Amino acid sequence: MSDSSLPGENLTSAPGERQAAGPQGIVTGALWIGLAALGGLAFFGMSWALAHSLASIIDEGLYLYKGYLFTSGTFVPFQDGGPWTNHMPLSFFIPGWTQDIFGLGLRTGRYYALGLGVLMLVGVWINARRLGGLGWAAAAVWLLALNTFYMDVYSKAQSQILIACMLAWVLVLTLGRGRPMWQILLGAALAGLTLVTRINLIFLLPLLLAYIFWEHGRRAGVWATTISLAVFAGVHLVFWPDILKLWAKWLPEIITPFLSAWREPASVIPAWNPKIGASGRLASFWLGVKQNSVLWIGGLAALLMWPGRPWDEAERSTRRSAVLLLTLAGSLTALHAWAALGNNYCVYCFTSYLAFFSQLGVVLIVIAGAHWYRRLSSFRRIIALLTLLLAGTWLWAPHIEGLAKSLRAVRIPRMANSRLLPGMTTVAGLIKNLLDVKASTTELVLRVLVL
Repeated sequence: MSDSSLPGENLTSAPGERQAAGPQGIVTGALWIGLAALGGLAFFGMSWALAHSLASIIDEGLYLYKGYLFTSGTFVPFQDGGPWTNHMPLSFFIPGWTQDIFGLGLRTGRYYALGLGVLMLVGVWINARRLGGLGWAAAAVWLLALNTFYMDVYSKAQSQILIACMLAWVLVLTLGRGRPMWQILLGAALAGLTLVTRINLIFLLPLLLAYIFWEHGRRAGVWATTISLAVFAGVHLVFWPDILKLWAKWLPEIITPFLSAWREPASVIPAWNPKIGASGRLASFWLGVKQNSVLWIGGLAALLMWPGRPWDEAERSTRRSAVLLLTLAGSLTALHAWAALGNNYCVYCFTSYLAFFSQLGVVLIVIAGAHWYRRLSSFRRIIALLTLLLAGTWLWAPHIEGLAKSLRAVRIPRMANSRLLPGMTTVAGLIKNLLDVKASTTELVLRVLVL
């Protein structure tokens, strides 16, 4: 491993994606950056509109309220008679600290979520640029910006956007060969923090450490393991021993009998235990597939285009990255399918659970398209393209109405005769007045714009 590599150095991008030297390459690069920035603005604009119009949900309010109670010292996590600490303490403390700085309330929470969304998008762009170049990085931004479900869930002050942001930057700091030692260690520490923010990312730390040993060598692996476990253990020590209640809830008793003292008594009767049949669980599964289309398309693309023996070290490094992403995406999907579909607590949470890590599919799409597609035989190309086209068309359909709805509410300045007027209007209002059409025609135009 070379510690002298620049953080932004593109060591694994596909040859066809590298920008040519000279004025033409600079112009092309500027166009791709501009397209990515436009996607970022679209994501932010529609998220902004949703942040100011979406009704709050109970999870969002609880993260903010419990965060306030914990950071203000009114209660401490796991306190008897206090708020239910049903997730790792940092998932409450982080929004609580944000409110300490910027003020209490839902507005602060929504702006906090918007800020995390932008940081997450920047992280995804960096990962895609390193692995595929500026063109694929712009595509990665738009893959997230055009998904109305993500704009909805990431516009709320829930833990999905916090974890998605942390995961994006863990990958920025560790993914790909040539990462400087300080980045690897910072990424490992952030992975340790991610696990003590939400326990459902349990597979992230062991898989990441295995990858660091594999990609960056023994020295980096040893140091990364030491630092990440120190962070992980340090947070546990602060909340010891009651934090073990969270592990006792999720880890099987047969392999963790030492946690029995922190488990709920067998006599406890759940207050919420709905009985949902197989049809309801199947509907939840298919909804999760359709709403998180980039996750499934990315995994499918990687499997369909998986190459044979790599040609050089850069290709071997790219394949190691793909192994990490596929393994992480597959294990986390299986875990959350078991938690949602295999239990009765929250069967219909499967869709929102996948939003914690759906960006992994975006990076897999970049790897498959930028590196592996060009190496396929003609027959494999046809099969891969037809399969992905059919799957993509089927999965994209639910987002057309959602995009039209989001675009309808975006507020823009009023204009007449190329002059700005006081006040604001919506995109729907602009179309209706500009074309002098009825509301039904306006809806049709909005749908056409997002096709």
